[in-house]
Amino acid sequence: MTDTLHTVEITGNPDDAATWQIKFTCHGDRDAECHQYPDCDCERWDSDHEEEQGHPLVPHDQCWMKNWFDNDCTDPYSETLIECDYTVGMSGPIKARFEEDDYVAWEFIEEAKTDA
Repeated sequence: MTDTLHTVEITGNPDDAATWQIKFTCHGDRDAECHQYPDCDCERWDSDHEEEQGHPLVPHDQCWMKNWFDNDCTDPYSETLIECDYTVGMSGPIKARFEEDDYVAWEFIEEAKTDA
């Protein structure tokens, strides 16, 4: 998913990478594609979920990626930001995708990334 609906801001003490955090924001609403997912307790779902499991996509108040970012289940995650040359103060739109290994991979959309 590549758009400007999703942004990330890296916060924390610039001199202490252990304090760095990823602040994810979805600017979409219940009508946005990222707010459409099954209302079920299944561990995972994909585009065939409704057909295979009978669980249709329904609108939600929260983007499906929010909990992944809140729990640092992303790549990069907070402790590896420096390896990607990401530093405190960087922010901007991201592109993100769910990986089969159960995490959300993300990166800044380069032309939109800013440093504070």
